[in-house]
Amino acid sequence: MRLAILVPISLCLIALVVNIGGGEPDVPARGIADRMLFRGGVWAGGVAVVVLLLVVSDITLITWRFLTVLKSGRTVYPPQTIKAFAAELGPQLSELAAAPIAARVRDRQSSVASSNSLLDDWIDARLFAEQTASVGPLILFPFVIVGLMVVCRSRLFDNWDDGNLVLGIVGFYLLVSVVLAATLNLAAEKARRRSLERMEADALWLEGTIGGVDEENRKRREKLLTVFRMLIEQVRSLRKGAFAPFFEQPLVQAVLVPLSGAGGVKLLDYLLLGQTL
Repeated sequence: MRLAILVPISLCLIALVVNIGGGEPDVPARGIADRMLFRGGVWAGGVAVVVLLLVVSDITLITWRFLTVLKSGRTVYPPQTIKAFAAELGPQLSELAAAPIAARVRDRQSSVASSNSLLDDWIDARLFAEQTASVGPLILFPFVIVGLMVVCRSRLFDNWDDGNLVLGIVGFYLLVSVVLAATLNLAAEKARRRSLERMEADALWLEGTIGGVDEENRKRREKLLTVFRMLIEQVRSLRKGAFAPFFEQPLVQAVLVPLSGAGGVKLLDYLLLGQTL
């Protein structure tokens, strides 16, 4: 429904801007039929690019909203989900790690019923990494297409108009996509920091529960505390999705696409065909 509303509005605005800017760029074709064919292809490609940009922007915005809502409080996962992740800690610790606890540390001494566990924020961080890893690379596609749009209009191939107005409009949508992708990365980092803060608080609470229990439980809790601190380091060192290193970020790679291929073709235009410009 969102796309059904946004696509017609965007196309109307683009058509309005093109008309105000002097009309459509000329196409290198002779004859009315050929010009209509070329113009139809150009508009079909333009519509497809706009739809692609809107789809990527919409998915990015929804993912940002998902991260924001998820970290507005402590997540409550189904018991089977918690048990599945707790099983990774081994049979000796899985039951203790999956035991229900109150979300707030100050409520854990009372008999307040709860559906939370020590693993909530660890599961959150892994979910953030997996989700942004599947969404982040989508930002590459619009940049690749726009880069191809610039390359195919090079005068190395034909006497195309630059179409700077149309490329400027598409560039605006690309800028919106970049802003949304950057916002998503910032939201993911903020969510990770919040997860780490809560996990550190849980580790302090867990350390405080070691005393006053029998020897067997004390050893289990000490081992769980050691493993839990390893989970904290695992969250801190995540390098997937929005947590990837700078030059491995899909956003950075996307920006480099048109600056490399398309920029090189434009440079050849000016160097080799400068006399015709």
